[in-house]
Amino acid sequence: MSTEQGDGTSTVLADSVRPFCVPHLVLNGEPTVPEDGVVWVAYFLIMHYYLVMQPKNSSTGQDNNYSFIELARRKQIIEATILVLAEHGFTQTSFAKIAQKAGINQSLLSYHFKDKAELIDQVRHLIYTERYAYVEEATSTARGSINKLEVFITTDIEYMSTHPEFFRALVEVLFGQRDANGMPQYMQDSDAPMFSLLQTILESGQEAGEFGNFDTRALAHVIEGAKDQFLAQVPFRPSLKVDEFTVTLLNVTRQFVQKEKI
Repeated sequence: MSTEQGDGTSTVLADSVRPFCVPHLVLNGEPTVPEDGVVWVAYFLIMHYYLVMQPKNSSTGQDNNYSFIELARRKQIIEATILVLAEHGFTQTSFAKIAQKAGINQSLLSYHFKDKAELIDQVRHLIYTERYAYVEEATSTARGSINKLEVFITTDIEYMSTHPEFFRALVEVLFGQRDANGMPQYMQDSDAPMFSLLQTILESGQEAGEFGNFDTRALAHVIEGAKDQFLAQVPFRPSLKVDEFTVTLLNVTRQFVQKEKI
């Protein structure tokens, strides 16, 4: 492919440049560049910005800053990171191991994530988001606070026990990742989406007169702590029975929240 110059000569464009031709300049199925050299340079700079600079400059982490292909690649990397965290732990998780697990070139990780800290943040975000979405959808259709509470406990244990790599990776992140003051991440996540949803259910139950008078935040910590302790052991103790634990936690919680406690 060549461009006509003002003096009648033409400049051949390398095949490596052809993919940068913008979509609306495709003629008869053949990518075509503008005839004016200055316009071509402008188009190249614009495409360079959208393909390279824009993802790098984005700091919001919002999905609408990325193309469909970029979102798919980022999720592939995040999911591979979850597996590496679950298998090797936080300190041993590296871009090299993640790239090997994902089956991609390590340079792609640096393109999509500036460093390990940013990638780990996205791991925590994905686990929180998918876990919350599953449980929130189930609780949203339950009628009455006691039913919502039971659905919350049941569906969360069900989801996380069938995704053991999620919980193991989350534990590694919460205890391994530290802020600028050296504090572990788990010390800052008491207001995570799942905790907030649980506390809202408890508060709604009290307002509706279905639950007795108790500290909703304290009980939310008790319920979450019981679930987390059990889920942390599931991958290492196959003999543990998820159904039995779920029924036990439901019974204890039900007896406590209702007005007539045993």
